[in-house]
Amino acid sequence: MAKSKGTIYISRPRPDDQQEAERLSVIKQLVELGYSVKIPMVSGKHQELGEFTKAAMALGAKPHKIEWDSPLAHTWIRDRLVHLRENQILGMPRDRSQHSGIESPLVIEGKSIRSKGVAIGGDCIEIAKNVFLISEDTFRNHPSTKKHVQEISEKYGVRFVPVKNVDIKHIDVTSINSIPGLKLVITTPRFMELNPHLDGLFSTLKYKVAYTEEGHLGATNFLKLGPRKILITKDAPKTAEIVRSHGGTAIPTLTSLEGNMSGGGGIRCFSQKSNALYRKVHGHRMPK
Repeated sequence: MAKSKGTIYISRPRPDDQQEAERLSVIKQLVELGYSVKIPMVSGKHQELGEFTKAAMALGAKPHKIEWDSPLAHTWIRDRLVHLRENQILGMPRDRSQHSGIESPLVIEGKSIRSKGVAIGGDCIEIAKNVFLISEDTFRNHPSTKKHVQEISEKYGVRFVPVKNVDIKHIDVTSINSIPGLKLVITTPRFMELNPHLDGLFSTLKYKVAYTEEGHLGATNFLKLGPRKILITKDAPKTAEIVRSHGGTAIPTLTSLEGNMSGGGGIRCFSQKSNALYRKVHGHRMPK
């Protein structure tokens, strides 16, 4: 039996036939590409396997029991956490009525973590080693977040760069993402117009900037599978070609992800890499 290339968690969708079909197609593709796929299931709640989980298991995925307060319990996995380093994350309390700055116990891969709840996930994206872009909306919507982000920055040597968002979607859905091994940023002209200060940042990082006109289709919401390899929606063929022209590998999904995009996000939104795969993709351990 071939060794798995890494573990990827795929969350169960909201009840929607199109979203379910699209995610099952992604699961099938990832399994065929050699990745281990797990479907998070909350311990002590809803132990019976739903139709989606059963269908995913038939394709080679496995259920993965997690604690109720784990970030992986959320419908949109990456919306609630950002890895900062091994076993250290930022996330929101599961109860959305709570505000940022409240202590919330979180559990991931069986290891307990304590982290203040911070409203970032899709509103915060790692663009380079130890460098995160964070939406200014986060600070407006959760006033205590700014102070907490400063504390995190000082404690772990992580840099957060505030950015203006183009629309109501998270910044990684329609605006920007990066491929570390290529030192390449994929973004949209409008996003850069709103954030001219990023020109200097990317120049300092020695990152190339490539523009896509397919942002609204989820072109920047790709899943990083390796330092130079991504899984990208088939709805963005021109963006996939941009990646290839820079020496990267861009694998299109087997089907359109239109249903998931209409629900708020694409492949990066409903997936989360394991710690080990994170290290493989980014070429370094989670920032310390």
